[in-house]
Amino acid sequence: MIITIRPTSAIGLEETNTIGYYSWPLCVDLFRNGHLEFCLEAKTLSSRPNAQKPQEVTRFEPVSLIAHSFVAISLASRVFKSIGLTDPVIVSISFYNIKRYGLGSTYFSLEEHQIWPKDHLEIAPLQFFSLSPLRATTQECLNRIWQAFGHESAPDMPNMYSDI
Repeated sequence: MIITIRPTSAIGLEETNTIGYYSWPLCVDLFRNGHLEFCLEAKTLSSRPNAQKPQEVTRFEPVSLIAHSFVAISLASRVFKSIGLTDPVIVSISFYNIKRYGLGSTYFSLEEHQIWPKDHLEIAPLQFFSLSPLRATTQECLNRIWQAFGHESAPDMPNMYSDI
C-alpha cells in the first residue's frame, strides 16, 4: 500500500532531496516540496502473509488497514504542521501486486466481487482543505478503499483513534 500526501502547491514541482526512513516493510519519504510518501508491503496488511499458491485468496485485515491508514494521515498532519505547510492536500492511495487479495464485510466469508481481480488498485486522488480532523480524513480514505472492494463504506473507526 502506498499512501501519498502532498500539498496542492507542490503539484508540478520537482521531487528531489528527500528525507527517508526505511525499515522494510515500512518506508516513509518526505520530499523537499512537501510530498510525503508512506509505503507498506501489502502482505503486512493481510491475515495470510505467506500465501504461496496464486489461486488462493489473501484477505486484507481490516484492523491493520485502519491502523496503518490512520498512522499515515496522522504522520502527514504532524510533519506538515512542523514545517508550516497549511495548503490543501491531495491524498492518493495505491495498492500494487494485490491480485486475489480480498476485503470482506465479515471475517468468515469473501464474495467473489470482494476479491480484487487485477494486479493493481489505484484509488482516485482525494483533496482535503486540511488533514484535521484526522479521524474524518482517515475515514473518508478508508471508505474509498472499502468501496473499491464492493462495500458501501468502511466500518467506523474504533474510538482509540483520536485527534491529538
